[in-house]
Amino acid sequence: MTATVREHLNVQPNLVWLEAAPKPRGKSKTAALRRQSAAATAQQQQQREPPFGLLEWLGDDSNSTAWSHFPLVARTSASQMERAMRSQLKWGPIDCLICISPEMDSSKLACHAAARVLQPKLIVVLLHRAQVFGRNTCWFLKKPPAPQQLWALAPHVALAAVNSQRMHGMDTVDWALPVAPFTPSTTCASKSCLRGFAIQGTLRRWSTLGASGLARNFSGLWPQMLHAGDAAVHLNITVLGRGERAELRVPPVLNSRVTFQSGLPYMEFWEEIYTSYALLPLFGNNWYLSMRISSTVLASLTTCVPIIATREFLKVYSFFRPEHVFQQEPGEDEVGAMLRVLRMDEAVIMAKRRALCELRQQLGQKAARLLLRGLAEAVTGYDAGCSAASAAG
Repeated sequence: MTATVREHLNVQPNLVWLEAAPKPRGKSKTAALRRQSAAATAQQQQQREPPFGLLEWLGDDSNSTAWSHFPLVARTSASQMERAMRSQLKWGPIDCLICISPEMDSSKLACHAAARVLQPKLIVVLLHRAQVFGRNTCWFLKKPPAPQQLWALAPHVALAAVNSQRMHGMDTVDWALPVAPFTPSTTCASKSCLRGFAIQGTLRRWSTLGASGLARNFSGLWPQMLHAGDAAVHLNITVLGRGERAELRVPPVLNSRVTFQSGLPYMEFWEEIYTSYALLPLFGNNWYLSMRISSTVLASLTTCVPIIATREFLKVYSFFRPEHVFQQEPGEDEVGAMLRVLRMDEAVIMAKRRALCELRQQLGQKAARLLLRGLAEAVTGYDAGCSAASAAG
């Protein structure tokens, strides 16, 4: 979202990144407040950079004053967090506050606490996961301190949110997919700089009644590679994600063809993907086709590297068209699709990468238009409210 606002609206936003602070040792609210205040004071004395080289990716200097770090302390009340934020977030009132994935905020406080401090005309909530609505945890919909709009990062996430959040009195959810580009040090313009295929994402486990596994279906890929035998002997896979290689359970005979990288800085992470032929979604469950956006989609748009996509994938992520992906044919497995990609003409491969870069630009423009429209509506309502209050006075 930062890159979208800067490029398409020519606005330099203030940015706050939140980090979970160590849990307070005492159990009382007083202890929590002391810890929150101490953390805020320490942070004021020395700003912390966002992790994994985020500033370098976005083109920001390490001492940029646009960024602020705020520690989130467990068991902190709303009033305590608000007081701590007032000592640090001093640039309000503002036009718009954008809260990124507040459904993943364990404190369930930060977005609205920041809004009470910064006094925005509009709050935009950018939603990553829609299943939170079924758990009665959508705290960010309850009594927002300013007019609020809910956006999802993909059409199917917006639909899932709409279908489950009508109980909260909201009937519309827009979707927008703002993505920051990766700018490589050396542009890849031919097949000669491409090697293998990439799978990205934290090695996160999921479980439901009667089933469990990793978010990526590695256990389904390895048998395909073994079955292909000599036909796939030159097929190499790079796995990028936080975790341990042992969790992949790579068969020993495939060890030399599977590279695992964990905890890379963003620029190195994107470079690994950028120099791959394609990304494999390899979904381990249907959540990414029903209620969540896959980070592989964001990685594809960031690097302009196509995804190997099924027809079901294209139906769900409807902003992708055939020219943006390598389409997996009916009855074809991932290994078969990868081998077919390796045989494709260079012109076809490079055209898909260019099309993805163009799509990223279009999606950024769409997000900017949506933000301008929402802000115009909020300002109109704000001005009308002020006029009514003045007339009543």
